Amino acid sequence: AFGFVLSGAIGIYTDDLDGNRVLMACVTQGETFGESLSYLAVPSSPVYIVAAEDARVLLLRTAPLRHPTLDSRVFAMRDRFAAMLASRTLAMNDRIQVLSKRTLREKLLTFFAQNCRKNHAPTFSVPFDREGLALYLGCDRAALSRELSRMQKEGILEFYRNSFRILHPSRCICNEEEGENGV
Repeated sequence: AFGFVLSGAIGIYTDDLDGNRVLMACVTQGETFGESLSYLAVPSSPVYIVAAEDARVLLLRTAPLRHPTLDSRVFAMRDRFAAMLASRTLAMNDRIQVLSKRTLREKLLTFFAQNCRKNHAPTFSVPFDREGLALYLGCDRAALSRELSRMQKEGILEFYRNSFRILHPSRCICNEEEGENGV
């Protein structure tokens, strides 16, 4: 089965070869997780979930989607399922763009640019606390806090907890028509 988050938030984790926890995604209300593993009937999951806050999850089976049928409801479900998988693929592409950057500042600027574009505004909130954001970016929490403080002192952004405001939109393209590179 795959999960649909009815309320709250969960983290999707895996462990690296050294046993360190790696945050793959944060899934909030209205989002799904485990679709590919469920659809492909993977017997042993390489990831695990942890509630980031109180959460309610609905588990849905994908087996009916794999069988031929003329039922129009199943056709509609297949279309929605394909759209979910496509959306998840785009989210993973965003993550790869962030993780492929060499420096923590480049990772942050890329992450912020993505959030600006998604929200069409230079102000946004992220579903992570500092520890979660550090895990998502693949960096040390203390290094993340130092870099965010530096960026704030340099007048690039303002932040409070998980809310951010980009002060120089040229550092973070917030509109799709302005370009894709954004950083």
